[in-house]
Amino acid sequence: MYNKNKLYLYIKSRFIDFFLILKQIYISIQLLMRNLFSLCFILLTSYLLAQNPDLYNEWILDKITYENGDKLEINHHNYSNFLSYEIKPDVLISSHGAAKASIKEKYIKTHYRKIFYELKDDQLIFRDSDDNKLYYFLTKENYLAKYPEFQIKPIEYNGQMLVENNKFCQAKMTGDLGLHQFLTNEIPSYKRYSITNQFFEARFVLTKENKIQDIEILSGISKSFDKQFIAALLKAEGKLKNKCDRDLLMTENFIFVEMGNGYVNRDEKDLTQITSQMTKDFDKNLFKNVVDAYPQVLKFKDKTDQIRRFKYRYENALLISGISFLALGQNKKACESFSLIGDKINFKVRNFLIDFCEN
Repeated sequence: MYNKNKLYLYIKSRFIDFFLILKQIYISIQLLMRNLFSLCFILLTSYLLAQNPDLYNEWILDKITYENGDKLEINHHNYSNFLSYEIKPDVLISSHGAAKASIKEKYIKTHYRKIFYELKDDQLIFRDSDDNKLYYFLTKENYLAKYPEFQIKPIEYNGQMLVENNKFCQAKMTGDLGLHQFLTNEIPSYKRYSITNQFFEARFVLTKENKIQDIEILSGISKSFDKQFIAALLKAEGKLKNKCDRDLLMTENFIFVEMGNGYVNRDEKDLTQITSQMTKDFDKNLFKNVVDAYPQVLKFKDKTDQIRRFKYRYENALLISGISFLALGQNKKACESFSLIGDKINFKVRNFLIDFCEN
């Protein structure tokens, strides 16, 4: 009986040793596979970078033409706008969002697009497979060198020298959510106030060390909402990254509109009615009707506080007025209208000012 127990214990110990050896082999194989995958990824990335060493960069749109070289029509929605791409070996990041991408020698493939590209004379030229337009891009460095008006210009604000957050010197959130969406998710009373007529605006400083400080509520909603905003903003610290190496002045706002009763004053209602008709006329190329309504739009020039929730309507009315003046050969009036929106660093009107207003 004693010998049988001894034999049993011996066999059991050998089985345990055997399974421990198998477990160790399994762990080693897993580790080897991970290392092989990592090595393959590094080799693939290195291969892609070697194939297109100049492609992987940040690119800023310089101009758009048709394939035959003709410019876009002045009432084309892409005549003057901002567009950027950051290209990585497996991701295409645009100023509108990011998409998984497969980078080939002559084209980039995403889930929705196939973009043919060419690198020529320090330019990246894009053409979508279903489009007849060519998009010419410069690297961010070359764009800033070509257009010095976009060089960083610090401003004094509350005794500090800061740079206003902009397309060339900005902060970005890590992860999938932008700052605005992050804040809406973190403010408990956001949904309750979002169906009311409200306007909220705050400013703060994001230091080059990614610290959020000097939060200032410029236009609050309620004490509780304002406190919740500040708490939510401070939660973003660590996720909001300063890409500029300068202290940034950041502005964040919320525009809330009550469905079916979206006006808080007569000016908002009048502006909406005027601009809605102007947009309908513009879409039908009734440019004379648009410019006839232009004087009505100018009445709101000194009422920015009254129409701050509908600022986009006001600026769009100025934009389509300017384009309509151009269509009717009234360039001076067009330039006047564009200039009320901004100068050459404002991409809504930049190309119009360059093409029609510099002489």
